[in-house]
Amino acid sequence: MGGKLAGSDEICGWVCGKAALTMSPPGIPDNEAQRLEALESYRVLDTPTEKGFDDLTVIAADALDVPIALVSLVDADRQWFKSRYGLDVVETPRDVSFCGHVVAEDKALVVEDAQTDERFSDNPFVTGEPFVRFYAGCPVRTQDGHVLGTVCAIDHKRRILTDKQRAVLDRLAAQAMHQLEMRRKLFLLDDYSHDATPRSRAEQSAREALSEVCDREARLSAIVGTAVDAIITIDMHGTIETVNPAVQQLFGYAAHELVGQNVHVLMPSSPHRERHDQYIASYMATGSSKIIGVGRELLARRKDGSTFPVELAVSEMRIGDKRMFTGILRDVSERKKIERMQSDFIATVSHELRTPLTSIRGSLGLLAGGKMGELNEQASELITIANNNSSRLVRLVNDILDLEKLESDRLEFQLTEVDLSKAVREAIENNRGLAGEKAVQVELTDELPELSVQTDPDRLAQVLTNLLSNATKFSPDGGVVDVSVVEHCGRARVAVRDRGTGIPGEFRSRIFQRFAQADNSDTRKNGGTGLGLSIAKAIVEGLGGTIGFENVDGGGARFFFELPTLDRLPAARDA
Repeated sequence: MGGKLAGSDEICGWVCGKAALTMSPPGIPDNEAQRLEALESYRVLDTPTEKGFDDLTVIAADALDVPIALVSLVDADRQWFKSRYGLDVVETPRDVSFCGHVVAEDKALVVEDAQTDERFSDNPFVTGEPFVRFYAGCPVRTQDGHVLGTVCAIDHKRRILTDKQRAVLDRLAAQAMHQLEMRRKLFLLDDYSHDATPRSRAEQSAREALSEVCDREARLSAIVGTAVDAIITIDMHGTIETVNPAVQQLFGYAAHELVGQNVHVLMPSSPHRERHDQYIASYMATGSSKIIGVGRELLARRKDGSTFPVELAVSEMRIGDKRMFTGILRDVSERKKIERMQSDFIATVSHELRTPLTSIRGSLGLLAGGKMGELNEQASELITIANNNSSRLVRLVNDILDLEKLESDRLEFQLTEVDLSKAVREAIENNRGLAGEKAVQVELTDELPELSVQTDPDRLAQVLTNLLSNATKFSPDGGVVDVSVVEHCGRARVAVRDRGTGIPGEFRSRIFQRFAQADNSDTRKNGGTGLGLSIAKAIVEGLGGTIGFENVDGGGARFFFELPTLDRLPAARDA
């Protein structure tokens, strides 16, 4: 579940992102002083992780099928996470927190799409890491009515919370409050043991606390036992300690056959097993990992030796001084089968279209160029229209094939060191023809010399061409497009700003989707396939970067992407 402290990149990203916010910060409840006093009485802030709370976030992530789940406690100027699944930081500022709204309004908060919600659309956690799109939080409330924080679920995509999921989140929030009460009673018991309180009174408190511990443990076991996904806990050596019934059903093993075995037994033979040992050893030694708190796909092995694809999410927890890891696995065989069928169909159709289209385009080009004799004005106009549309169809087919390769991980990147400013200048020169058609000036307004990245120069040029082409298309005639190359929070950032009409609010959530157009008239007016930004996003993320956009005061939009600089590259892709 991440290290004790937030990484410098994450903190830098939040600090940089808080500039010029127009979002509404959460209010302060009328009982704030009493609420903070109640929170302090539980002596929980800044304490190590605990299995009881970590089980809650694992269950929340599983039940709601989300990548991030938190037990958040809202202090005077921060929200601190007693447990965090899928997030590597331990606290964030209160004034930009979603959970702060739950505390202020004393009720659950559900945000189906933060990008279109005016309260959160420019929140730094929406526009930047961890890119919150969906949020659901239920209050952790004391018997006196003080809301200490939330149990919340977060996703990177738009979601609708079902009544069943809401009920689960409510129960988990109540469970979190029970855990806090139990902790406080145990602290009181410890206090009793150090004063003159009679032993019988201390023993009675101990019995009550132990009874509640057993009750809470039974409830959690029931929830984990009924989970659809497989849940496995292992120690720091990879030894399996617990499995839920879903593991037995998925892998074909009985529980007693797995407990005490190395988790290798659920993996195919080399090199997967060796890599797993390397991952754990690397994480234990450095605290750095791309596995903990991050969902990934891999192959798993059943008892009968057959393999199948799974999605795996791993989180860390501590039980006293003991470090443990929880893995949630989901069989994605059926989904992968459907995806393969869709990809194969698209690839087949696209390949079948490419050859005749190329022939048609070539023939029309000969006619338009007068190679077959001079045409009258009407025929020439019709040939020109047909030639332009055949070129557009060829681009569409090529874009579809590129996207299919990217999404199926069949596109290989040829990585090399690239001077980013030089690459941007070359892309601007190569695209001046398109800009010249509308008398649009493309200017490199800010650049950082000798800013190098490890990337595929051809694919980088493809991303730059898509962004420059879009900016030119949506700029007014005679307009200006600004391009900048800077270092932003430790990463190399390229930004392209136009002075068009900006991105409509209702379109922002779909802008990187396939065939996305803000308006159907955009295709007719500006051309394009609606795939450029989708391809750019896939390429940038394949290169280990991020891409985003923002409307600019004074008109227009700014699209940007960031790549790790050479001195910040990870040692290996899967490390």
